[in-house]
Amino acid sequence: MLKNIFSHKLSLFCLSLLLVLSLTAAVSGQFKANKLSTYAATPVDPTPTPTPTRPAFIFLATKNPVSVNEKFFLNWVWDAWTTRGFCNKSVTLTINIPAGIVMNWNPQCQSGNGCQVTQTYFNTWNNNCTPEVSPTTDAYALKPGNYVLSTSFVESTGLKETKTVYLQVNSTPTPTPTPNSMNLTLPEKIEVTVLPYQLQKIFTMTAVNTGVEYQIIGYTHDNSLTSIQMSPSHGYLGAGYSTEVSLRVGADTLPGTYEAIVNVRNLQTMTEKKIPTTIKVVTPTSTPTLTPTPTMAPTATPTPTSIPTPTPTVVLSPNHQPNIIVSSRTLTVAKRYSNYYANITGYDVDTQDKLTMKITNLPQGLYQGSCTTYTKSGNAFIQCNINGKATAKAGKYQPIVTLEDSRGGLTNERFILEIK
Repeated sequence: MLKNIFSHKLSLFCLSLLLVLSLTAAVSGQFKANKLSTYAATPVDPTPTPTPTRPAFIFLATKNPVSVNEKFFLNWVWDAWTTRGFCNKSVTLTINIPAGIVMNWNPQCQSGNGCQVTQTYFNTWNNNCTPEVSPTTDAYALKPGNYVLSTSFVESTGLKETKTVYLQVNSTPTPTPTPNSMNLTLPEKIEVTVLPYQLQKIFTMTAVNTGVEYQIIGYTHDNSLTSIQMSPSHGYLGAGYSTEVSLRVGADTLPGTYEAIVNVRNLQTMTEKKIPTTIKVVTPTSTPTLTPTPTMAPTATPTPTSIPTPTPTVVLSPNHQPNIIVSSRTLTVAKRYSNYYANITGYDVDTQDKLTMKITNLPQGLYQGSCTTYTKSGNAFIQCNINGKATAKAGKYQPIVTLEDSRGGLTNERFILEIK
């Protein structure tokens, strides 16, 4: 009996526990479904909103502390275009150098009296927008002390950053350079002949003992010498190494002799040497073309010229009129459509004359035939034929005979020719 009661109560407890667990699972599942549904309805942008930052910018001295006259370098580095994506934007750099510091980057800063230089850069030379570095420049201090070198960096968006270098300069352990400590072998005087705008070697420069950074400038007070260019104008020479130095004057410099100065500066010691220079400018001369000397042909012995025998001049007698022989002015009768033959003779007493005869105005079907010339009894003769078959109407016709000699003598005769 008791056993049955215990079993019944245990069954009720298990059913109750099972019911509670089922209800809990259902509620929990509904909650998760609601949560997932909410996230799906409102997606979250995985890209966070960029927070504006100052440009990444560095200004430093490569060596600090330094000694007096000891060279160090100033570097400017920025990567604003990488961190903020400012491609093709500009930055303006302002540099403040105190008195006592010489910076060779800009002529305003080479006196050591202090300077302020402003320069704008554009990121147009680097399409990848990688970090950019400004030109590095060398500098040195003229006396010991603590110096403050500052620079401001301004982007075209207006963002600005200022950097400061606190430079400590100690007393120099190195003796102060004297004007002659160039560490370069240089001539005492230069004389050179050049053509306008032609690069001409003038001397060889060698670095002694230590490496040297140098600068070479050529100048004159004569305005007629339009310009002087040096090559190389600056550079670095390792100890014991040499370089050839050349000079070139302006292309429009007139020929003449000019006095000039070639100034060589040691950029480490900042000492200079001014070399007196005489420049003779000449005009180019074209190389003449040599004309070959002609080979002289031997003179031929002249053949004696024979004296021609003079031809005796023929004295012509006065021209005589040519004549036509007329035994009868009536020519032989022609029958129509039958062969016809007749002849007419002329002569000239001047046997040297040439005779010609023309027979015209012949009736239809008849024509002038061949002519024969000959000489007989001291006279020149000509005889011409009349040939053909008369087709003209029966009747009497009047042919005309013209006889002419070679000297212009002329005779005309009219004849009668009858056709039956």
